[in-house]
Amino acid sequence: MGFFRNILPVAGGIAGGFFGGPAGAALGSGIGGLMGGSRNSEDAANQYLSQIPGIGKQYFDPYITQGREAGDMANAEYGKMLQDPTGFINKILESYKPSQGYQFREKRLQDAASNTAAAGGFRGTNFDVQNQSELINALLGEDMQQYLENVRGVHGTGLAGKENVADRGFQASNSLADLIGGSLNQRGGLAYQRAEGSNGRRNALFSSLLGLGAQGMGFGGGGGFGGFGGGKTVPGSAWR
Repeated sequence: MGFFRNILPVAGGIAGGFFGGPAGAALGSGIGGLMGGSRNSEDAANQYLSQIPGIGKQYFDPYITQGREAGDMANAEYGKMLQDPTGFINKILESYKPSQGYQFREKRLQDAASNTAAAGGFRGTNFDVQNQSELINALLGEDMQQYLENVRGVHGTGLAGKENVADRGFQASNSLADLIGGSLNQRGGLAYQRAEGSNGRRNALFSSLLGLGAQGMGFGGGGGFGGFGGGKTVPGSAWR
């Protein structure tokens, strides 16, 4: 294409002056237009197609970034649970404090146990102390278990939310990839069509050039090859 891009404008001017008349003017104009207008439609379309990746990133990048961050956080939490489940639970229980419900039930339990021990005549004995301790420990275990379940529920909801954000970011990433890929595909198609069209037009023009050359030599034009006969029959000559 470099050779034709350089030679065709020159050839257009030469052809226009050489053949003269309407044929020469048409040939010169056609050769000049071969390169002058071949990219116009592609360039016009690319002005818009080239904006698509930037616009897509403007709208999709926030979701992609949020999704990446959410995915990293979710992976970190899953890593803690898998690598050290006991340490994960103990970390949660470090923040445990007896609930108001536990404190209320503990008071009622102690009163009931004391009344039972007093009625049985063993209040204040080792058996009484041990019995109350076991009952309170059981009550405390239930309260801690409930606290753990509550925290795990909130934790699970948070993980599910992060997974949704990560999934949304993944979908945005795919959409952006499809958008950019489609834009590049369209631009590639336009470039291919231009190349094919240029080849076809170039071949057609060179065919016309040969045809006009034959016309000038065979039938006599206003200039160039027509000058051999000036449009007249030369006696004793094969040129008519």
